[in-house]
Amino acid sequence: MRNFRSGVCSQWYVKLSPVEENQEVDDPPDQDSGDSTVEDDDVDVAMDDDVLGESQDQDPNYGSGHQGGDNLNNRVGPGDISRDKDSPPVQPSDIQFPAHMIGKQFRCFNPSFFRQYPWLEYSQTEDAVYCFHCRHFAKEANEQAFIGVGFRNWKKCYGAKQSENRILKHHLSTVHAHCVAEHAHYLNVKSGAAMKTVLEMQDSAHQKLVNNNRHYLRTICGVLLLTAQRKIAQRETGRSFRVGDFDVQTLDYGPSCGNFLSILSLIAKHDDVIAEKICSGSQNSKYTHHTVQNALLDIMKDMVFEEIREELKAAKFFAVLADESKDKSKKEQVVVAVRYCFQNAIHEEFIGVAEAQSLNANGLTDTIIESLNKIGVDMKNCVGQGYDEASVVSGHLNGVQRKLIEKTGATMAHCVHCFCHRLNLIIVDVVNSVKCVSVMISLFRKLHNFISSSTVHAKWEKKQADLGLKKMEIGRVSETRWSCQAKQFDVLSRRLPVLYEVLEDIIENDNVADRVTEASGLKLQLDCRFVRYLFAVKEILQKAKYTSDMLQKPSNDLLDAIDLIGTVREEIGAFRSRESCLKFWEEAQKVADEIGLPATSRAVRRRAPPAALEGFAVEAPIETSRRENSDSPEFDSYVQDVYEIIDKVDAEFERRYNKDNIAIMKGITSLCPTSSKYLDQSALEEFAALFGADIEALSHEVCTFKCLLKRKEEAERPGSLLDLRAYLQELKAAFFELERIVSIACTLPVSSAECERNFSSMRLIKNDLRSVMSNERMESLMTLGIHWERGNRINLDNVINRFKARFPKCRIEI
Repeated sequence: MRNFRSGVCSQWYVKLSPVEENQEVDDPPDQDSGDSTVEDDDVDVAMDDDVLGESQDQDPNYGSGHQGGDNLNNRVGPGDISRDKDSPPVQPSDIQFPAHMIGKQFRCFNPSFFRQYPWLEYSQTEDAVYCFHCRHFAKEANEQAFIGVGFRNWKKCYGAKQSENRILKHHLSTVHAHCVAEHAHYLNVKSGAAMKTVLEMQDSAHQKLVNNNRHYLRTICGVLLLTAQRKIAQRETGRSFRVGDFDVQTLDYGPSCGNFLSILSLIAKHDDVIAEKICSGSQNSKYTHHTVQNALLDIMKDMVFEEIREELKAAKFFAVLADESKDKSKKEQVVVAVRYCFQNAIHEEFIGVAEAQSLNANGLTDTIIESLNKIGVDMKNCVGQGYDEASVVSGHLNGVQRKLIEKTGATMAHCVHCFCHRLNLIIVDVVNSVKCVSVMISLFRKLHNFISSSTVHAKWEKKQADLGLKKMEIGRVSETRWSCQAKQFDVLSRRLPVLYEVLEDIIENDNVADRVTEASGLKLQLDCRFVRYLFAVKEILQKAKYTSDMLQKPSNDLLDAIDLIGTVREEIGAFRSRESCLKFWEEAQKVADEIGLPATSRAVRRRAPPAALEGFAVEAPIETSRRENSDSPEFDSYVQDVYEIIDKVDAEFERRYNKDNIAIMKGITSLCPTSSKYLDQSALEEFAALFGADIEALSHEVCTFKCLLKRKEEAERPGSLLDLRAYLQELKAAFFELERIVSIACTLPVSSAECERNFSSMRLIKNDLRSVMSNERMESLMTLGIHWERGNRINLDNVINRFKARFPKCRIEI
């Protein structure tokens, strides 16, 4: 057997020693890096050459064996069978066929073979069978068994495999098919019914053979493409499976054969060509071997990448997105994607996954460059890099963003940190630094852990059903994706009365002391303060979640991201009022009254300002002041805590979104048709200088474009950045520099969410049962699974043509 990658065969195979013809040989253990087990068949049995070796659509005995040459006596055979082409095959059926000891049993000829193989004729003197067509029409007597000396090994006349049935083997050989065609032509010429030449008939038979082979290989490609697009396993999951156990009658590979062979078996039940190939085809040319699967998947992956490459050439400018994560085999995988604008739509496309050889800046940079080189991009047209804020990638001196520029010469590849990641870090910082929030979330986690136990969870579900409520689950609070946890806080706020009843039921009726103790502690901590902070944090996280979801859309441009961040900052800032706090308070109090929580809690300590700062003017709050004559000091304390949360959020927005890329942000804003600084000359020039624009030409173009816009009606003017790009592309000859920087602005990355989505696909494909899959196969499966729409456009005939070009010595004629 040989294993190959990209057309290069590695010399790992089992060389069969000379054995008696048709002797069974066990398969060697599979070394596939797919589903940790072998999917393959008896294709391994006859693999002296590669599974993709010489073309074998011919009788294996043709051209070997006894050298009969043109010896007429050897070709004619005995005298009691047909002597010329016009005589019919001699097929006696009313005689007693002699039996001979073959092996350990007496065996004789079975006359039912005449019905199955009409070309057979039997010699009583030799007790042997011959091929009528080959005796009279073969060019050379290359196979004496059915032409000269006869065949009488009756043990080798049964079975669905060619290795078991010599008559079937001869029946399926190319030489025999040519002789049958020549006999048919002879009869046609003799009767005057047709005048086709032998060559035409041979061409017709050969074309039919090729068409059937291509249909079979096309079906295999379709099954592989289907399983890859649906991200399901292809191979068997147990070493007990052997393709040799294939049932010819039912066309069934058994329960452990895997999805690929199961689907192929189902198709065979409705397709005679496929059924014939998997039942009677040569054992070393069924092309279900894992090496063939890998080759076909690799070819289809290349076709998808070629389509992306052509789009990149048309778009010209692109940005690089990258992120890393650990897979099931504990390998650090780096996913690389590209962002570009094609046909006035923004695309973010996966282009590769590779194992990180090292996690330092140099190692990650080399991995990213290797993936980019595979699709042949021009790095001089790279205008952006999108990563998270990890120091190894974001460092402006020795990080990946700097190394990529140094190693590729991509001087325009400015780094834009992921907007989603920065938003998430804001929430994380607030949770870790504001005490009232961290305490509330700590209790939330304990409630989730308690409800998740099997006994308590059953009570939780039953209580909801008894009250006629829709079933809801309290999910785990993520340590990192805080902006996506608004749903969990919303569920708890809606089902808090149910949770309280479950705790009371356990305290009163449960017999397990530890569970009762834990429920009692949780019930005591579920006070009004917890409920109030729950409602306040829920509202803030819901705003952050909506923005995070919007930022993850591939169609967003940097201008949309800036608007979204500004909007969510204003919305969260609007909560900094006593009216908003009163709304949170009243909603929480309504739930607390329903549960029956006490209206008051511990007394609030009055905090005095530091004596050392008395008499000084300060610019920031130095105390949590209380109203001296307030009727509700507890509410005042709550207001101050909410203010603290919002102030912390606002400070983090200011720190994380306004500290860098000032020129890029201002330039993008000046290209916004709805901005007050639309087409601001200084901002545009500063932005354009980063990307090597002709500033003087740009200045003239901006002035001309402003005049052009004044002549247009309001409805005819561009309304967004993409609309502006489409408008300028029609006038590209007049506004070359302006169209160029607008295209760059559309291409600049917003987030690395595309890489996160690709990691989700990776975890579906390389799961616990497929953890030893090679990176090459995983990349092919991920490509076809992620780009499933592009996969639907793949021409499978082109896949077969490329397969033939890559492996010209394949065993079937295609």
